[in-house]
Amino acid sequence: MKVSVLERRLQSLVDSFGRDEVLAALTRLRPNEPGKPRSEKPRSINGNPKRKEMRSAKIAKAFLTESKRRLDIADLLTTLGELYESGKFLPQLWDVKRFLERYGVGSVPRSRESGANHVVRVLSSLPRSQLDELISRTIEFYGVSDLEIIAKAISGSYEQRRPASQ
Repeated sequence: MKVSVLERRLQSLVDSFGRDEVLAALTRLRPNEPGKPRSEKPRSINGNPKRKEMRSAKIAKAFLTESKRRLDIADLLTTLGELYESGKFLPQLWDVKRFLERYGVGSVPRSRESGANHVVRVLSSLPRSQLDELISRTIEFYGVSDLEIIAKAISGSYEQRRPASQ
């Protein structure tokens, strides 16, 4: 497939400035399109960032609150909270519902965000070994990011959890 001049120039811009910066610039140019009034406010391509921050804060608060209450498993709850927030642990609402049903929670959340409180309650009732297993399976499935390896190496906790196969 032949790459057009436009695609090469766009790729060069993305390489230089980053995808988000290029998309933001294109969004700012949008009102200049023919047939669009100049007063039209450009829409965000990535949704409302404030809403995402609020959603993320609610999830983090649910896990943080329980971590303070259960100091014996706080480190594992924090890790699971980060994985949940990033969408690696129980990435879809369907996964959250199935997880809650598996552990006998009757109420059905309408979103991953509203399910966070239920999920953290179930997680805090599990033994440390099961939490370790959940973390291992999640990391095994999604892999460990480079930044996580660096952060854990600095804190010294990565060597303790690193699988023997690496």
